[in-house]
Amino acid sequence: MPETYQLSWNAKKYDWKKRMEASMADPQKRIFTQSLGRKLKPEKFKVGDIVYITCSNKCIMKGVIKTPFSRRVELVDDEYSLGPITEMEDRHRDKWYCEIEITNWFLGEHQRTMRGNQVTLCQPKNAFWN
Repeated sequence: MPETYQLSWNAKKYDWKKRMEASMADPQKRIFTQSLGRKLKPEKFKVGDIVYITCSNKCIMKGVIKTPFSRRVELVDDEYSLGPITEMEDRHRDKWYCEIEITNWFLGEHQRTMRGNQVTLCQPKNAFWN
């Protein structure tokens, strides 16, 4: 049985609108590389786990983990990042990344309000999917 997580993006650091538009228009843009974040154990997350993506206090997309977290040699940059990716950022320091495929998009009134989190990936207690 897959676990369900919330993935929080920071609107000051990531252009989620362009990522969303690109993924709706081009199936090849539906898979993206995601960093693990801070103080998380990579083995906790499994292929097939469900991820609800939030940004600006809204649930904007849903995805599924396609590859397990693995350590990379170099930092992974994303064309939708706003500004440079550095090892000084805790979420990138250890270079743990997985691939997530976007499966659903929530537009307009279908974007549920969800509080963002300081932790990149989490399991909120009062989430709408619980």
